[in-house]
Amino acid sequence: MAVANKFNIGYDFLDSYQIPNFIKGIKNFQIPQKKLLDSAAFYFKKCLKTAENENLAIWKMYCYGSLNEVYFFKNNINEYSFYTDKYIKIKDSLFSQKNKNLIAEKESALVLQNKDNQLKINKLSLEAKEKQRYLYLGGIGLLAIIGGLLFYQSRKRKQVNLKLETLNKNLDQNNVKLETLNKDLDQANQAKTRFFGILNHDLRGPVNNLVAFLQLQQEALEMLTEENTKRMQNKTMLGAENLLASMEDILQWSKSQMENFKPQP
Repeated sequence: MAVANKFNIGYDFLDSYQIPNFIKGIKNFQIPQKKLLDSAAFYFKKCLKTAENENLAIWKMYCYGSLNEVYFFKNNINEYSFYTDKYIKIKDSLFSQKNKNLIAEKESALVLQNKDNQLKINKLSLEAKEKQRYLYLGGIGLLAIIGGLLFYQSRKRKQVNLKLETLNKNLDQNNVKLETLNKDLDQANQAKTRFFGILNHDLRGPVNNLVAFLQLQQEALEMLTEENTKRMQNKTMLGAENLLASMEDILQWSKSQMENFKPQP
């Protein structure tokens, strides 16, 4: 911006010199022609110095070209030749065919570099897509494994539930059997009670008679007459026969109870 401003100020002074009517049109503003050229040269040189410090070749060319005009109008041949030579050399250096070829080569190299960069980008994109594809495949495989494990777990759970149901049914059946056995045991206990009642009722009387007769013979034999003794013997014999018959009946009843009993292992 500083170079452009200095150059534009110098060019304004040069234009003012080349267009005298511009100065004449401004009232109360008169600058000598020589002063205009000196001011133009001053600002062009300031612009040139700044351009050299900043290494701005194109602005140096503009300054050289403008200074040769200034010194042309001032009829200073030496300065005019000096700046004209500078102008031609820098212009040739900027716009010669060699520089054009160099620029073309750099442009070609830049195009090739851009293509290489694009190829690298495409390669990276393909690698990323390939990795993404592998990730997708891995994810699908992982989902398949998880699904298989869930299916296997569900199947095992169904099998375990089926076994539990079977065990529960067996337990229910066993409970039913146990209830049946308990009922049978209750009936057996009731039968046993009846059996002991029968023993007490049917066997106690004959045995008591037999014991009483034997005690009487042992302790008071002299009190027994022959008739009483014969009667007691007959009564005792009848009681013993009745006892034997009762025992036979009990054995038959017990046998019938055993035949009806069917053990369940």
